[in-house]
Amino acid sequence: MIRINLLGEKVDYSAAIAGHLLALFLAVGVAFGGATYLHLDVSGQLEKAQAEQDDLERQLVSLRKKTSKVEELEKNRALLKEKLSTIATLKAKKRGPVRVLDDLNLSLPERAWVESIQERDGFLEVNGMALDNQTIAELMGALSAKEYFGQVNLIHSRHVVTDDAALKEFRLRAEITLPLKKAVIVKPGESADEDKKKAEA
Repeated sequence: MIRINLLGEKVDYSAAIAGHLLALFLAVGVAFGGATYLHLDVSGQLEKAQAEQDDLERQLVSLRKKTSKVEELEKNRALLKEKLSTIATLKAKKRGPVRVLDDLNLSLPERAWVESIQERDGFLEVNGMALDNQTIAELMGALSAKEYFGQVNLIHSRHVVTDDAALKEFRLRAEITLPLKKAVIVKPGESADEDKKKAEA
C-alpha cells in the first residue's frame, strides 16, 4: 500500500547541515594545520639561514683580523728591511771616506805630496806636487791597484819652480768604487781626523 503525503509535512535537513558543518570544520582544520606546518617549516629554515649568516659573519670578521695582522706583519717586515738596508749603506759610507784617504796615503810615493783633494760625483780629484813624471806615474799605478779606486786619469801636469827647485804640479782624477757621502776637501794643515768629521757630518 502506497502512502501519499498530502499534508505537506516539512523535511528534516539537520543531519545534512551537520554533515556540511563538520566537513567545513575539517577543511578549516586541515588548512590551519597546513598553514601552521608551513609557518614552522619556513621559520626553521629562516633560523637556520640566520645561523649560517651569523657564522659566516664571524668567519669574515676573523679573516679580516688575520688579514689585518698579515698586512701589518708584511708592512713591518718591509720597514725593517728598509732600515737594515739604510743602516748597511750608512755604515759603508761611513767607512768609505776613511778607507779612501788611507788608500791615498799608502799610495803616495816619498817624492810626492798632496796639496788638496776633493770628491765630486763619485770621483776624487787630487792636486799635488812631485819631483818628476815618473813619481806621478807611480802614484797613479798605486791608486789603480787599491780596492776603493777604479780608473785613474791625469788631468794635467806642468813644470813649476818653487824655492829654486824644479817640480811637477799635477792633478789626478780617480774613480771611487764606493762614493763618499758628500764633497770633502782637505787642505794643508788638516788632519785625517778632521777630514773624517767632515765626511761624517
